[in-house]
Amino acid sequence: MMKTNDWVFSYETEMELFKNFKLPVRSTVLKLNNGDGVMISPINFTEAEWAEIQSNLKVKHIIAPCDLHHLYVKSAKKHARDAKLWATHDLARKRNDVNWDQELLPQKWTLTDEIEIIPIGGSSTHEVAFFHKKAKTLVVTDLLFNLHNRKGVLSWIVMHMFGTWNRPAISRWFKTTIKNKNQFRMSVEKILALDFETIVMAHGDIITENAKSVFSNALRERQLI
Repeated sequence: MMKTNDWVFSYETEMELFKNFKLPVRSTVLKLNNGDGVMISPINFTEAEWAEIQSNLKVKHIIAPCDLHHLYVKSAKKHARDAKLWATHDLARKRNDVNWDQELLPQKWTLTDEIEIIPIGGSSTHEVAFFHKKAKTLVVTDLLFNLHNRKGVLSWIVMHMFGTWNRPAISRWFKTTIKNKNQFRMSVEKILALDFETIVMAHGDIITENAKSVFSNALRERQLI
């Protein structure tokens, strides 16, 4: 377990996208004032990791934050039976084998006093970002990568194709998912207006210094703001 601060915990694994290329994947757990936990993008946790999580807090919300990060929600629900399952509208239709409790929409989100959600408009991934107010931490999924020290020639090739080699960046792949640039720009402007100091992403190293500048520079590089 990686403890970013008293309110943000994360676990990381690797997912083999194809032979000889593995992508790091992170699940983030946000702690609420009452000690409950909000799990974003659950991974294939080991039993030992689940025991560690449950020794620190009680997971009451399990979230699939976009249309691509949802493989282990059913497994997470088996370990946190009282948790509410959240998904985007499109994912809920796609994964109709899951008994989702609620759509991931601002008007339906019940934790706004502590965690604000910001749907990333204009992207076909339907990603939702999360801002933990007390921790001043922004949590994103595929919106921003920060991959460093990846080994192997194939990693070098793939990350250069994505434009994410050894630096924080918005991948060229993610840019192709943006179908409405105006909606996307409005969403990221909302994010940039937040008072965050840390960025936790699903793929790559956590950013703890100059987080807002790093994010805005990544957007400018892809001409998205």
